[in-house]
Formats: sequence, structure tokens, C-alpha cells
Amino acid sequence: MEVGLKLTAVRAYSKQLFIALKHLRNYGVNEAKNVLKLCDFGNVMFAGKNEVTPYLVSRFYRALEIILGLTYDHPVDMWSIGCCLFELYTWKVLFPGATNNDMLRLHMELK
Repeated sequence: MEVGLKLTAVRAYSKQLFIALKHLRNYGVNEAKNVLKLCDFGNVMFAGKNEVTPYLVSRFYRALEIILGLTYDHPVDMWSIGCCLFELYTWKVLFPGATNNDMLRLHMELK
């Protein structure tokens, strides 16, 4: 049986991530790469200058706005963090779809 990190560790990591995202948001920066480390700004964008593409972010952590090709902002980072925290705690990918359509189906089936 695979078990993820202890809840206390997940809580500590999540606190650090949310503080880092708050600082990024205060400076108008979007880090849309969903990487746990916040030193990699390869896909960083300033707020309001986001390129709309359905293939930004690794698909397991991709928010619906990105999958659907809609405009997006900071909430997509919150979505990605939620998916990461679930994975850290359970050792399972929350939405293990193979394509964007697969991901949409999994989102709709979640109860």
C-alpha cells in the first residue's frame, strides 16, 4: 500500500507554497508551470499578458480554464497546488487523464 507524506509535512509545504504564491500575486506575476520549487520561472507571465493555450502546465495539474482555452489568472495556480497537495498526501494523481478530453471527463466524474 502506497502512502504519501504525513499530513504535517503536507501542511508545512502547502503553507510555504501559499505564501510564495501570495508574494508572486502581489507583484503581478503568474507562475504557470506547477513546479513545487518556485525558483523555476520558465513559463512565468505578468498578469494580463497570458497566452491562451490549452497545453500550458503539465496535464495532471492543468486547470479547466487552460484545458478549455479560456483566459486565466492566479486561480489556476491554486488549482495546481491543490492537485499537488492531494498527490503528496495520497501518492496518487488526482486526475490521471491521457489527453485534455480525458481530463475533462475525469473532472466531470469527480464526486
